[in-house]
Amino acid sequence: MSRAAMAGDIAGSRFERSLWEGGTLEEARCVGFDVAEPRFDCRGETATKFELFHSSCLPTDDTILTIAVMEWLLHGGDPRVSLRTHFRHSPQPELFGKFFRVWAKTDNDAPCGSVGNGAAMRAAPIGHAAENAEQALSLARQNALATHATPDAIAGAEAMALGVFLARTGKPREAIAQEIQTRFGYDLSKSVDAWRLGYTFTSACDQTVPIAFRAFLQTESHEAAIRAAVSVGGDSDTIACMAAGLAGAYWGIPRQVAEDVARKVGTEQLEIMTAFERRFPTALVYSDT
Repeated sequence: MSRAAMAGDIAGSRFERSLWEGGTLEEARCVGFDVAEPRFDCRGETATKFELFHSSCLPTDDTILTIAVMEWLLHGGDPRVSLRTHFRHSPQPELFGKFFRVWAKTDNDAPCGSVGNGAAMRAAPIGHAAENAEQALSLARQNALATHATPDAIAGAEAMALGVFLARTGKPREAIAQEIQTRFGYDLSKSVDAWRLGYTFTSACDQTVPIAFRAFLQTESHEAAIRAAVSVGGDSDTIACMAAGLAGAYWGIPRQVAEDVARKVGTEQLEIMTAFERRFPTALVYSDT
């Protein structure tokens, strides 16, 4: 579900570019950042106990562009229009990637040149709007090509959209993992704890999308998937966004978390999100926990 994905982005926002240590999730602790002046200093926070919606958490470009994709899926047309519009309305353009910022300020039809996970991070709504797996892949590719041109970036978006579609249609997690590994060549056998060892920031899909899937595959709730994703560090908001999108599609989202997301986004964004959830009801299903 898409509000579930936004929860991961918001919860992970203050940990972006963080470095973590610990051989298990229970031992995982933030030990620093790979930038001299991180937006928030979270050193000493532990994966199992950090406050999910801390007062310093905020929606990043992941949330804003996820809503842009919702709008595109609701109304059709050129996805570039929605992506650019939501960027141009954003009060914090610095939250977006450098290549995307340059691209979004123009009306150029060419992709922005990014080779990272920017298309994958916004793909969750596609998994809820698609009527079948083939449509999920097609819509993901169409949306990805608006900004990205590399096979890795497009595959990441397709994997996330397909993963969400399979999760929300009730496929067993083992079957989801097998499908994603077979189709995209990702190794989903590597645990989150193994990824954490020496992990540093990258936005490459083959180094972030598999972590998101693992966080979903080896946990048992939406919140636990977010915590596992954040515990690896690096591009934590995006990895958590993707993991939470998968987890929400599979288990649903706690009602309190859904309400917390609604309070964090703007009025116009909430209207789009609510309209999307009305049209595609699987995009907001509450879990028991």
